[in-house]
Amino acid sequence: MRSGSWTEPSRDNSREETFATRQALLYRELYNYLTTAPADGTRPPLASAIDLPRPLARSLVHFYSLLKRETIAALDEALADQVALAAAGWFAALWDDLRFSAPTEDMMDIRPGTGELSPDRLEKNLKQAIHLWPDRVPQWETLLRHLALAERFGRTDSDLHRRALCRRYERLRRESLRRQRDLRREQAIRLVASPLADHLNELIPRLQDAQREVRKVFGTGGLWNILATEQPETDWAVLTRYRQYLEDAPGLLHLCERVMRGLDPSGIREVVLEHTVPGTRSVEEDLGLGEVDGITGGSGIVGTILPDLALLAFPETEELFDCKNCAGTLLQISHRRYSRTTVRTRETVKELVRRRRFRGRVVLCVDTSGSMRGTPEDVARATILGMVRAAVLARRAATILIYTDHLEELDLPIRGEDNPFPEGAQGDAPVAMTGTSPPVVPEHILARLSDLLRSNLADGTDIDPALERALSDLEGGDQGSLTDVVIVSDMRFPRLPPRHLNRMYNIQKNDLARFHCLTVNEEPLQDPLNVFDYRWFFNTGVVPSFSTADRRGPIGLDLLSFRGF
Repeated sequence: MRSGSWTEPSRDNSREETFATRQALLYRELYNYLTTAPADGTRPPLASAIDLPRPLARSLVHFYSLLKRETIAALDEALADQVALAAAGWFAALWDDLRFSAPTEDMMDIRPGTGELSPDRLEKNLKQAIHLWPDRVPQWETLLRHLALAERFGRTDSDLHRRALCRRYERLRRESLRRQRDLRREQAIRLVASPLADHLNELIPRLQDAQREVRKVFGTGGLWNILATEQPETDWAVLTRYRQYLEDAPGLLHLCERVMRGLDPSGIREVVLEHTVPGTRSVEEDLGLGEVDGITGGSGIVGTILPDLALLAFPETEELFDCKNCAGTLLQISHRRYSRTTVRTRETVKELVRRRRFRGRVVLCVDTSGSMRGTPEDVARATILGMVRAAVLARRAATILIYTDHLEELDLPIRGEDNPFPEGAQGDAPVAMTGTSPPVVPEHILARLSDLLRSNLADGTDIDPALERALSDLEGGDQGSLTDVVIVSDMRFPRLPPRHLNRMYNIQKNDLARFHCLTVNEEPLQDPLNVFDYRWFFNTGVVPSFSTADRRGPIGLDLLSFRGF
């Protein structure tokens, strides 16, 4: 920690530290100590960090002294990062609570005086200050001597001298009150820092053991709720068992990883966009013989005016009438026959565009009917673990839907998109303070996952309720991403209700999802209507003689299992 000095900024100072800035400074100090603590357990220098308030920095050094040497030695960098982040948020929130709940300067009477104190009143205040703040006795006595000298030489009537003495008294008084307030804050933080240190001394060794178990199963670390009073229980035995099952059936783990990475190589799709364009058009209406609007040339008797009709009265002019009639130059009455009106229109325009398809959520629906008892049930459990592991490593959101006596849902959000802890578990859980952080498994996901793997997956119902929930979410979800729906069942034919088939067809037509079926049976799925986009087969039968797979275990998604597709 660097040496230097720190002064309390004004409450109205526009450059006052924000909570996030203070949390970042605390995180830096805590992480630096937890990862570089001296091996002999000596304390760091006295708290004098120029970036932190002195009471807070001194409390931090006191907190270091409460941590056991073996506690710090058990920390790896990933766990030290989480402990530092949680403790930094805790200290920053506590400091803000103490800071804003403390009396203001007006309430403590820490404000500039007016200089109107009489000599007797000033002397009385100085004597009281000697008893209130004994650490400044020499300064109070100096002011008393100056006041006595001023009275002896008759200078007490000078307003300028009296105000100078009052200003010195009030400045020392304000400094003493601020120091007293800081000491109270430091005492309050030290009082509650001891239980936190005891909590970490007891928690960190257990978390380090759990961290090693998580790395064995998932290949990455865990995300722990450091400040929680009670940690959820996780059955590491069942997780380790089905992790071993995945190692014995590598094709199953490969399938989970392929689905999570996405099976669409291009990632580009063509979309027809429809949008309306405003415009105008002219509409012509036939009015018949409307209003007279003038004289025009034409032919025929109808509408010809009398002067030209008079040519028919004499044989000598009848030939002239015929000539004008043939030439269309007879004078006739003109009528307004057509009317043109301009109307506004809205035209729908279709445009074909190419858009990048984003990977959406992976939804795993598990058949829990009685026919899944035995090997299919174990395969379903291993698939659940494989999907969760692949989702964490691929940073892709996933949902596990299982229906026993009720619908159970295990949701894995993308870290940073949602709070990784359930509501109320850690309040405003801090997110990573750096841009890119390694994938982690939240501890409540570990507990829920172990509970699912221990539950009976062959005493429920068929795939219908879980698929109903998945289809409902797809129909009301994001239209710009591609979801993968994976069904794990032992069915040899698509035993799905017609209403589900129609909804699946519409979803496939709108390019919203891809449907996969993992058949756990002795024979692959027969799908003549192409209900599923991808069909996977886990062979639970006898290993054929031409197979290179281990005879002691299932075939499990090797090339020989796809011969019928």
